[in-house]
Amino acid sequence: MKDIIIVEQDRLVSIVQLHQYDSYMNVVFGYANARTNSYLLDSAIEKAKTLCGIDEVYVIHPGLDKVNPEITSKHPPFIELPKITCIAELRSEMTKGDQTATYRLGVCWFQEEYAFPIDESILEKFKAIPFSTLCVEYQF
Repeated sequence: MKDIIIVEQDRLVSIVQLHQYDSYMNVVFGYANARTNSYLLDSAIEKAKTLCGIDEVYVIHPGLDKVNPEITSKHPPFIELPKITCIAELRSEMTKGDQTATYRLGVCWFQEEYAFPIDESILEKFKAIPFSTLCVEYQF
């Protein structure tokens, strides 16, 4: 398991917890569309806040796939999220001001397969996360 990743181009952080589930796990009927996906994204953010015990959650927004290219009034576009929703808590030792402490941040992303490994395209997006700006101090 590769539990060390890079954020902010060169900062190493640890994944201390990882939760994954099928993106459409609780969708009973219907089809993937923008409204359903928006609800699922909002739910994932709230779940990340609860699981990580933190209010700051960074979302790596998914690319959406249109499933039916022929759109009519009876058949709106089916737009699917990647199959797996991933939620992780990142932690790192760092100095802010004159204080060295452990800082953490929740991250939510979507990919086609269960991690590990984390998709290469997602790892590239991790590098852009402004961890030192968004993180909060870990309270033991």
